[in-house]
Parts: sequence; C-alpha cells; structure tokens
Amino acid sequence: MDNLNETFENIRIEKYKRYKKYIFLMFSFLGLTVIGFFITLFTIIFGNRQNIFLIILPFVSFTLPIVPTIVFGAMAIVTNYKFSKNVKSQALPEMLKTVYKNSCYELNGGIPLKDILMTKMVYAPSNHKSEDYIKGIYNNIFFESCDLTLKTTSTDGQGHTTETVYFNGLWIILKKIRNENNSVLVLERGFPSGSMKGLEKAEVEGILFNKKFKIYATSKFDAFYVLKPVLLEKLVALEEEHKGTIAFGYVGKDLHIGINDFKNHFEFSIKKPLTSENVALFRTNIDIFKDLIDIFKLRNANDESI
Repeated sequence: MDNLNETFENIRIEKYKRYKKYIFLMFSFLGLTVIGFFITLFTIIFGNRQNIFLIILPFVSFTLPIVPTIVFGAMAIVTNYKFSKNVKSQALPEMLKTVYKNSCYELNGGIPLKDILMTKMVYAPSNHKSEDYIKGIYNNIFFESCDLTLKTTSTDGQGHTTETVYFNGLWIILKKIRNENNSVLVLERGFPSGSMKGLEKAEVEGILFNKKFKIYATSKFDAFYVLKPVLLEKLVALEEEHKGTIAFGYVGKDLHIGINDFKNHFEFSIKKPLTSENVALFRTNIDIFKDLIDIFKLRNANDESI
C-alpha cells in the first residue's frame, strides 16, 4: 500500500502543478473581467455617450475575459475530478481487500433506490444520484453502501422551479443480521423521513433520547424488545460522531443506516498530499462498516454460534 501511496503522490504532485496553473489563469482573467466591468461602468456614467466606440471598447474588455475565466475554472475542476476518480478506481479496491472479503467497488454504482425507499426512512425524491458503491463481507456479514444524493423539485406560483437537496451522505445496509420480519426505525429529528403509515409511534424511557429521536415500529412491543438501553447508548454515540442527522432502522432481516451529513465520503482532493497520516484519516471511511458491525456486536443470523 505504501508503494501505491508513493505512486499516486507523484501523480498528484504533477497534476497539482497543472491545477494551480489553471487556478492562476482563472483568477487572472477574473481580475481583468472585474477591471473591465468598472471601466465600462465609469464610461457609461461619465463618458461621452455620443461616441459609441468609447462605450463598446470597455464593454468588450469586460466581456472577453469571461470566457477564459470559465474555461480555466472548468479545467481546474476537471483536473481535480479526474485525479480523484483515478485514485478511487485503483486505490479503493486495494484498501477494501485488506479489511473485507469478496469486496467490490463501483465508481458509478449504487444501492437500488427502491431498496432504500421501502424502509420508509426517507421520502421519495424527484431526482437522485448514487456513486461510490461498496460491498463486502466482514465477520460473515454481507454489507453494501453508497454515497447518495436525493433531491426534490418544487415550482412556485410564477412557474419558477427550484431543486433542493435534502439528503446527501452515506447509506449502509448490513444484511441478514436477524430472523425477524418487522420494522423498528430510529430517526433523528430533522431527518427527511417518509410516510410512517402502517407503523406505530413509540417512545423509550429516556426523556432526552425521545427529544432527540423519533421511533416507529411495526408494534410498540417490537420497539421495546429491540431498543435496549445499551443499544440506545450506542445510537447516541453514533449520532455524536457524525454531523447532520442519522437514521437507524431494522427492516426485516437487514439493518439500514443513513448518515445525512452532506459529505462525500470517498473523495481524494488533489490539494491534499497523500501522506501516511492523510491516508490513515481517509481509511476511517473504509473502516466504518467493520466499526459498526463490531460496536453493535452484529452477527449473521444464520451463524451456528448464535
């Protein structure tokens, strides 16, 4: 892995030089655009309006630099994106193999939206995007996850359409960890949950927990049976580790976890050196699956040892 880090760091340094050049050119032309704008404004206010040439020339000096400003800005973004894509496609599979069995990474893959919506943990989007699909096995538990973006579209009375992102984070499914067919959902208040029709609202004994989370279950008995004090403590700890809001739901045999922290969890930045420390920090995103399985002491429901 160290050789891989060194290889990509050499590539990053080379690409970063190009990235900085594009950024420098972008701001240079942006500066010319700003200067041209004020010259144009000054000419319009104080210049000779009878002389068309004196109006057109400053206007041209203002508009011409806009195009290269946009072009070089776009080239910088593309350079960063291609670097991140290249590193993820090659480094992530290798990193996953060191921790998980039968691991797989798909840059543009994702969990089917219907598998997420059927949990009722989030409401249906007008548009969605999935990327960075990961699957593997740890302690005989199969898991899958992806970075997920959900958007809703609204139109006002004047016909103006607005698109709003209401979920942007990580969705994780831990498969076949129990033999039940019911649902027990714990949703942090503010999490964009769907309709809870068919489920009962429940509460636990902890007043502070009830203020912070909403609980829905197939029956109140199911919630009481599943949500033991130790589990509640671990849920609070999980919430404190992540910005934004979280949702935790036993749905049938599986456990779904949504982390709505408006963060892209598997991105490499061209501006960040691939030092051992930074790679170790990135690895925490890789380790989240095994950490969840270990912390919540999950086991495959079909294990003979249970």
